[in-house]
Amino acid sequence: MIGDLIRLRGGTEAEWTAANPVLLAKECGVTTDTHRLKVGDGTTEWVGLPYVDAGAATSVPTVAVDEDYEVEDGIYLAVALAGCDNVTLPAAYANPGRAVAVKATTDPVTIAGAEDIDTEASVTLDPWEALTLISTGSQWVVL
Repeated sequence: MIGDLIRLRGGTEAEWTAANPVLLAKECGVTTDTHRLKVGDGTTEWVGLPYVDAGAATSVPTVAVDEDYEVEDGIYLAVALAGCDNVTLPAAYANPGRAVAVKATTDPVTIAGAEDIDTEASVTLDPWEALTLISTGSQWVVL
């Protein structure tokens, strides 16, 4: 049983626009007719706040590969299909802060790059395993 309840401020789009309140920092407001969300910053009025983009999570740059693959610029998720045995990471030193996720499907996949991954030369994923890595600027680290 869940004992806590979180309730968000709500109103129709017209009500929000007419009142034009300043939401507190991290305070959420929901339009009850369009089901859209804004998050306050403590200074900007309602009409000046952007809507939270619910579609952002569905637009992750992804590639499905069925042969050895070298991760390209802009790719966040590499899905290794049957026949892809190796995924090569870009240089960690040239990509500080960059995250890359790799998911194996039916076959094991070895992930490697010019720099170590958590002090190892490579990491192997078993079928259906996934791994997210981030570059420190000198090596790749498993999250």
